[in-house]
Amino acid sequence: MVMQSPERAPDFTLTDHTGRSVSLHDFRGKLVLLYFGYTFCPDVCPTTMAELAKAMELLGKKADQVQVIMISVDPARDTPEKLAEYVTHFHPSFLGLTGTPDEIAQIAALYGIFYEKQEGTEATGYLV
Repeated sequence: MVMQSPERAPDFTLTDHTGRSVSLHDFRGKLVLLYFGYTFCPDVCPTTMAELAKAMELLGKKADQVQVIMISVDPARDTPEKLAEYVTHFHPSFLGLTGTPDEIAQIAALYGIFYEKQEGTEATGYLV
C-alpha cells in the first residue's frame, strides 16, 4: 500500500488567550489538534477538552510534541481572558484562539466546520 503525503493544513492567524497574535505555522514540527468550540458550551466542548487533557497526560513526555488549540466559534463572548480561564483549566499547555466573527467564519470554512448561533432563553442565552 502506498500512502500519499498529507495535505498541508491551511494557515491562519488569530489572537491567543494571552492576547498574542498566533499563526498555525508557529507550531511547525508539532502535531496540532484543532478543536472548534466555545466556553459557554454546556456539554460536548468540556467533555471533549477533558478527553484531550486525558490524552495529553497519557502521552507523558511525548505530550511536548503535541499542541491542542481550541478555536472559539463564539468570539462575541469568548474574550482572551475567558479563553485563558477555560482552556488552562483542562491543561496548562492548551491554547485558546479567538478573532473577529469574519475571521472565525473564514477559518471554519477552510476546515469544513459548520456552526450557527441558536437563540435560547433569556436565562440560558444563546448556544452555538
